[in-house]
Amino acid sequence: MTWKKVKTRYLVVKKGKKGATVTSEVEECSVDAIQVDPVDTTGAGDVFDAAFNFGLAEEWSLEETLQFASVASGLKVTRLGGTSSPSFQEVVSFLNEKPPKVKCR
Repeated sequence: MTWKKVKTRYLVVKKGKKGATVTSEVEECSVDAIQVDPVDTTGAGDVFDAAFNFGLAEEWSLEETLQFASVASGLKVTRLGGTSSPSFQEVVSFLNEKPPKVKCR
């Protein structure tokens, strides 16, 4: 499949503890996953998706959006249960201390 056949602005591939990659018509960016001791991965992908869409809705850069989504889903897996998502402030606090690395080309 070629990019021109895909009818979307972003193609996101989530790779768990290996991070995520996003491809658009103009760039491809990869973000590292944060290093945590996972407790329960239930809902981590949903948290990533919600955080990624939030960043896009706020018109953040792709780099900021990926960092936010990576941290939100990374913090999620440190908690038990599918509905135990981190708060916005928890994600921002983590980002201020240790933002994950993003590479774009």
